[in-house]
Amino acid sequence: MGNWNNIVGSIERKFGDFTADELARVEGNFEQLVGLVQRKSGQSREQIASFLSECCETAESTYGRVANRASQYVDSAGEVIRDQYGRAASEAKKGLDYTAQSVGRRPLESLAIAVGSGIIAGILLGLSMSKRKRS
Repeated sequence: MGNWNNIVGSIERKFGDFTADELARVEGNFEQLVGLVQRKSGQSREQIASFLSECCETAESTYGRVANRASQYVDSAGEVIRDQYGRAASEAKKGLDYTAQSVGRRPLESLAIAVGSGIIAGILLGLSMSKRKRS
């Protein structure tokens, strides 16, 4: 439907005004549109058909360029996402390796930190839940 509207708009710009009723009668029918334009403009069928072919080719070319550009943007976005994912995975691996080395060098200190963190988290969770029960 969008292509039909573009064609009708091009015809109105080149050949003059058409009523909505006239356009509604020929909507979607290429041959009837050519006949209508021929009657109103006095142009030959060949001239009108040539003009309409140019309009269609221009529209197809424009749609092709837009689709190509959208595809390029999608490809570019995909590359950025893959790159950022790779960086995040690399940093996470570095953090995991560093943690494993720290625990390996100081296992008792690491255990004490983990137990202390668990106790603190448990106390905070308990306080949070007790406040909700009072509310």
